This record gives sequence, structure tokens and C-alpha cells, in this order.
Amino acid sequence: MNTFIRYFFSLVLSLCFFGVSSNAQELNIKPGMWEWSMTMEMPGMSFKMPPITYESCITKQDLVPQQSNPAQQCEMLHYEVTNSSVQWKVECTDEDGKTLSNGEILYKNTRAQGRIEILTNGMTMIAKLNGHRTGVCE
Repeated sequence: MNTFIRYFFSLVLSLCFFGVSSNAQELNIKPGMWEWSMTMEMPGMSFKMPPITYESCITKQDLVPQQSNPAQQCEMLHYEVTNSSVQWKVECTDEDGKTLSNGEILYKNTRAQGRIEILTNGMTMIAKLNGHRTGVCE
């Protein structure tokens, strides 16, 4: 089962955190290095998956925490920035099929909360994010 968990988190991170560019002048965010904690929920899963923590450089051009996966082809279907949130919808394709991700992050200067719904292989998963700024990007 540990292999499933590693694959699952790898899939979620690479599919859902697809970098985009936008003008964030009105977004209530302090750019820099951010630490993110993500928990996953899957309906019908009999155990709770452990949370993962990772860092991502958030800039005015890249507002969605991301980790890349060159084996996937992703297309941004929707992207919207308001003064407090970033919303996106991404469809990614790899050798295992298509994954559709709908996400939203609410920023409050140096803190953030988000939710991502992931639809893949007939399963729905929910990722919950909590983030905070830790310093400048290196």
C-alpha cells in the first residue's frame, strides 16, 4: 500500500499544481518561498493518508504551487485571479489516462488555504492545502 500512497501523492502534485502566469497586482499575497501541507481524502478509503509537506516559490507570475512531471501533457482549461483567490481547472494526460483537477487557493497575505478536487480513473479525490510564507525564494 505504501507504493500506492507514493504514486498517488506524486500524481496529485504533478497534475494539480500546474504553474500559470497572471497579473497578481490585486491578489492579497506576499510572494516568496511558501511551505504547503496537503492532506488527501478519498471516499470509501478505509485509512487516512498521511499529510505531506513541501515548499514552492510563489511569484506574481506563478501563483499555483507546483511540481512538474515531464511525462504529462497538461492543458489549462480555466484560470481566474481575484483579490483573494486563484481558481483553476487543468486536464492532464499521461500513460495512465486523463486527470481533471479543479482547484482554488484563498490567499491572506502570508497565509493560504486551498482545496483541489481530482477526478482520475473513475475516482474522486479531495486535496486540502494549508500554506504559509517562509521567506524569499532562492
